[in-house]
Amino acid sequence: MSQKDSYIQKLQEQLDSWKTQVDEFRTKSADMAVHSREEYQKHLEALEAHGETVKQQLKLAQQASDQAWSDMKLKADQAWDTLHDATKKAFDRFK
Repeated sequence: MSQKDSYIQKLQEQLDSWKTQVDEFRTKSADMAVHSREEYQKHLEALEAHGETVKQQLKLAQQASDQAWSDMKLKADQAWDTLHDATKKAFDRFK
């Protein structure tokens, strides 16, 4: 497996894991008070927007030529780091 393919597989697995965590957290929100639930929903929407950015970067990385690969990898890494940090902050806030 090429380095590019390995990276894309790893990023897809991380994205799948993130989606599972968000889904579990969404289920827990049913027990929250209305005010907290509304605030939580805003955070989830922001996280999902970050998730879409990572998905777009993943698609671009998959389509990138070998020459463009390093630039795409950098952008995908940055998008993942932003998503990961935002998710951690949101989850920590609502624990």
